[in-house]
Amino acid sequence: MGAIYPRFPAADEAIDGLTLALARHVLQRQLTNMDPTPRDKWLQAAYGLLAVNQPPLPAGYSSETNVDRLIRWVDPQCGRILIGVVPALDAAGVRHMRGVAEWMNRASRLPTIVVHGAKAGARRKRARFRSTLEETLAARMEEDAELRGLFEPNVLVLTVFQTAPRVDFVWRSGRLIVEIDSFHFHSSPDGFADDRQRDYETGVSGYVTLRLTDREIAADIHLAVQKIRRYVQLRKRLFHVE
Repeated sequence: MGAIYPRFPAADEAIDGLTLALARHVLQRQLTNMDPTPRDKWLQAAYGLLAVNQPPLPAGYSSETNVDRLIRWVDPQCGRILIGVVPALDAAGVRHMRGVAEWMNRASRLPTIVVHGAKAGARRKRARFRSTLEETLAARMEEDAELRGLFEPNVLVLTVFQTAPRVDFVWRSGRLIVEIDSFHFHSSPDGFADDRQRDYETGVSGYVTLRLTDREIAADIHLAVQKIRRYVQLRKRLFHVE
């Protein structure tokens, strides 16, 4: 279907949101219109999650597989996908949602249409990075031949617990999250507990998290990049991805 657009961070968040919405629809309505055969491991895992009141998003499957199966679960006779977007999109938003539509088309093999209203006025662009240190680390990763183009900064990661925590960096194909932790924001009892809960939720959803401190990055960013590179090499061997 025409040109293939890159998956922008905003597009990935939209895809995750659509996937979670489909899973919640199945969960809330306790749909049991599918018949899990012994060979259908995805559906067996999905029904297992429904049995414990969790959205049917089995870990270990690609986003493409989850979206395709969920769409056909919600509507086995589905002929096309209609995505309504509110508020209206600016030019960048249109490009992002075009990427979403084409991704959905490839994942589900169904025509995908995005509908949005007229643009009322300029909107302030959301900062891509939340700190100068994040931006610096991202730049160094882009300079590294093995890491270039892998990580998305400051995006949401969908979990099987109906949560979508925002992470500093994620490499989706390798299921690897990189977080930058500062003592100021992560040393309180609540902050410490929140980090462990996030790691649990993303871990059960198939991700591994590498936590780096702001001090170690500031002191030796080359060593920080080396740590990330070693994790990437390990995940490539595990997931057979490039």
